[in-house]
Amino acid sequence: MLIGVTGQGGLFTHQIVDEMHSWTRNPIIFPLSNPTPKCEAAPIDLMRWTDGSALVATGSPFPLVYYGGLTYEIAQCNNAYVFPGLGLGLTAVNARRVTDEMFTKIAEVISNSVPGGGMRG
Repeated sequence: MLIGVTGQGGLFTHQIVDEMHSWTRNPIIFPLSNPTPKCEAAPIDLMRWTDGSALVATGSPFPLVYYGGLTYEIAQCNNAYVFPGLGLGLTAVNARRVTDEMFTKIAEVISNSVPGGGMRG
């Protein structure tokens, strides 16, 4: 799973997504940075690079994606799932900073909640 919270538009490149897709049939890719120009990858590119097999949700609103004769509605998930859970967890433990390990744990939990998901280490 890739979770983008960098604010660096285009960070999830074709090469990175291809490598990820070589390890999993249905990669989970969440380019969550906003506004839209700071999104790590455009949903249309992610669908093209994975032949329509990626599970994609973004932090900014995007239009429908048309690929391979199918229509994909791209969910805007940052405010609905990832960030509130992170915020609640930080509050619950009185954390003073957010670490890379915290985002790794979020990726593991989300990945393991998807049928056929799970992270490989």
